[in-house]
Amino acid sequence: MKAPFSHVNRHALVKITTVVITLFFVAVLFTQISPGDIVKILHQINPFYLITGFFLYIGCYIFRSVRFYYLLNKEITVKDLVAVVCLHNLINVVLPSKTGELSYIYLVNKYHNRTIGEGIATLLIARIFDIISISALFLVSFAIVVHSITANMTLVYGVILVLGLFIVLLFFFLNKSRSFLEAGLKLCSFAGIEKTRPVILILKKGEETVFALENAKTSKEYSFTTIFLLSLGVWGCMYAFTALIVISMDIHAGLFAIFFACTFAFMTAILPVQGIGNFGTFEAGWTVGFLSIGISPELAVSTGFSFHIINVMFTGILGLAGIILLHGKIPPLTKNSG
Repeated sequence: MKAPFSHVNRHALVKITTVVITLFFVAVLFTQISPGDIVKILHQINPFYLITGFFLYIGCYIFRSVRFYYLLNKEITVKDLVAVVCLHNLINVVLPSKTGELSYIYLVNKYHNRTIGEGIATLLIARIFDIISISALFLVSFAIVVHSITANMTLVYGVILVLGLFIVLLFFFLNKSRSFLEAGLKLCSFAGIEKTRPVILILKKGEETVFALENAKTSKEYSFTTIFLLSLGVWGCMYAFTALIVISMDIHAGLFAIFFACTFAFMTAILPVQGIGNFGTFEAGWTVGFLSIGISPELAVSTGFSFHIINVMFTGILGLAGIILLHGKIPPLTKNSG
């Protein structure tokens, strides 16, 4: 008997939703500009800024790789992790609704024999500190430019509240992960499904994840201060890269005003459903941010698309480099060894 809402149907629904979101936001944003505006912006960028920006973008990947080097207890070389990070970021752009995040878990499992639980735990910790770092840079820039912001302050304070709540919830999960797992087991037992194969597999991977999180909190290889500083390095490079490209696109704004504005775009990455390659949703966040510092709607939209195209192009180049570093061969999606 055919299930009313099979895995295939769910997968198709995610794809359809992603396409609809992309088309909606792109259509709305293109009421403000024409494709020629984007071409004009890209054409005016000095190649020197692009090359310098590319090296800053590489810096983001190096800091991410060193961070995973520590999170994985220094048992995988930074060079090997650079390849994983490069390919992971590319897949994350291509696949919809953050499903690309699973590629990191898959790659460290298949290439470096790390358990699924270790992959989930280290990725979760990395994402927690990403959000903390973005929040720190956002709050510093906000404190500096607060008197020159033209946006509704209710929106800004709403963003700060969402970031704060998100961080609290993630840290709560990090510290109470064992309780969440036990609650899930009790719920499955109450429903009488604790001995079904899917639930057994989920609970097994959950146990691996909780075990890895507990080890991370007591690790002697690194401290969370180290992970925070490396995360600041990641986002420091990313913000510097963004500011450089923004300045080259002839936006006249202070450095901290740019930091403040582009955070709205970076925050779209935490949305559960996004556009294809985050197109549409990224530009919507970018436009809101740059409108808030007094940039015209036309320039805000056109620079948002232009920056995003450059970002995707750099991600693609480094993704291909990751494939080469991994010997150009992706392991087949067969039986999971984790």
